[in-house]
Order: sequence, then C-alpha cells, then structure tokens
Amino acid sequence: MVATGIGESKRIDGRKHQYLMEGTQPFLLGALYRPFPNGQYSCAVITRDAHLKFEPYHDKAFPLFLPPTREFVQTWLAEDIPQANEIDNLLEHPRLYATLQVEEVKTFKSGAVSANATLVAADREVDPTR
Repeated sequence: MVATGIGESKRIDGRKHQYLMEGTQPFLLGALYRPFPNGQYSCAVITRDAHLKFEPYHDKAFPLFLPPTREFVQTWLAEDIPQANEIDNLLEHPRLYATLQVEEVKTFKSGAVSANATLVAADREVDPTR
C-alpha cells in the first residue's frame, strides 16, 4: 500500500491522544487485501510488535513499513517467492523506512501537520544479522 500519512493513537493518563504522521515523501506499508464480487476491496495493514520510535505515539503495534526498492516490491508481490529470507528478515526485524512529521491532532479527518511537528527519522541502514 502506498501512503503519505497514517494516524496512531495512545491512551495517556486515561485520555486518548491522536497523532497524525505524514511522510516527508510517500512510503510503502505491507498490507493484505481481498476483492469482493461487488468490485470493492477490504484491506488491513500488517503490524508487528511496537517500535521504539513509535512508542511515544502508539505502543501496541507498528505498521510494517516496506523497503522502497523495486527489487523488494517485486519480491513482496511475487506469487512464488524463490527466496523468502528477505521477507522473513523484515517480518522479524521491522524498520521505519520513512521519515515522518508527527503532530498531535484532535481528529484525523481535519488534522494537519504544522511546521512545529516532531520529526521522526527513518531508521539507519543496519545489518540485522549483526
């Protein structure tokens, strides 16, 4: 799924806080979808355990960000995956591939990220086998 932003929420001191997260550029999320006979679709973003950079905004799950490379997307979308290690590794070691501007909002519908938004940087390239 290609996205430009996502919304997350977290309960703090009994109050729900909502955060709008806009990418500094479009980003990819792993998702599953199902077509229906009426031509409509249902989809769900795949999530993993909480990510340290997301914990201030949502500490229960982390959307599965996908590497923004042609090669990875071709592997992700392939019907027959000849080498699943790349996908298995991503599922075991999820990373933030997008830099996000984060701002608390009252509602996602009319929310907007301002110049004062917090910048959450993409994870650095690391070798997960180390």
